Amino acid sequence: MRLQIAKAATMRVSSANLVEVDTAEDGRLHLVTATGAGDLAEWAAHNRERVEELLRRTGAVLFRGFPLAREAAFEAVVRTFSGDAPYLVQDQNTHNQFVTDHENVWYHNDYCDRVAWPRYLVFWCEQTGASGGQTPFADCARVYRDLPPHLRRRFETQGWVLQRRFHPGIGVDAKGYFKTADPAEIRRQARLLGAFDQRWSGDVLTGFSARFSPAVGHPVTGEQVWANNLLFSNIAMVEETIRDRLLGDYSPDELPVTTFWGDGAPVSDRDIAELRDVYLANEVCFDWRQGDVLLLDNIRCAHGRRPILGPQRVNVGVCDFHTRLNAI
Repeated sequence: MRLQIAKAATMRVSSANLVEVDTAEDGRLHLVTATGAGDLAEWAAHNRERVEELLRRTGAVLFRGFPLAREAAFEAVVRTFSGDAPYLVQDQNTHNQFVTDHENVWYHNDYCDRVAWPRYLVFWCEQTGASGGQTPFADCARVYRDLPPHLRRRFETQGWVLQRRFHPGIGVDAKGYFKTADPAEIRRQARLLGAFDQRWSGDVLTGFSARFSPAVGHPVTGEQVWANNLLFSNIAMVEETIRDRLLGDYSPDELPVTTFWGDGAPVSDRDIAELRDVYLANEVCFDWRQGDVLLLDNIRCAHGRRPILGPQRVNVGVCDFHTRLNAI
């Protein structure tokens, strides 16, 4: 289902702030429009509680009409939500290892398969073409409620397994995955993940598997959410030509990335399709405008990306890291 932004109700946050807050018709996306406020980082810092209130309702807030033209101004916005804690800013497509610009990136919760899992994703549309490249998202609390019971029960009982094999020239290597070149730090993070079937060539990690819980209690609201990369990282969701080549070049145990049931059994294409359809049924999607900033609760909401049909650059900042929320 495609959701267009439509004004349902308008509430003045503060006459001094010169912004308006609109909601989409079904209330799943708040749109903060600048009618006079100049600096988004400054406005967000002074209205942090209000932004958090909006975020708790839907998991997403779209800021539109603020004069945001330079990366330094965007980083200031990210710092507003990170406080004094570390943050990361990158092009959102840099970690889409097996997807071209002309394909869908399927739903995922960024970095939920790492030790440090950011709550905030801050997207900034620096440049956009005429169409395509949307960043759809889905409320993981709704996804959790709508899942077929047989899938939810089995995954919650067993967990899900991520398999990573770091082959030269295919996707990131272990240093890129763990964001460090220090073998001791990679070993430490692998230990914290409970990684098993670790494969080392000297001091180089060449592969591992790890088991995760598919659903977690949100650290702020306590609500149960279906937050994982089970769909995104499964070989069935890789574009057909690339998937066929990978399946031809590698045995199932050597695939660069895929996911399994918690007991190691393959997840059928039918089960993956059922998961995909639940995300699609709960999708919120809007067309980017240049300068837009989308604040997304990365634990509450999974996101994806539509095929890019024109020149586009969307940057993303990640911050407010939590440790091993989905340990099993």
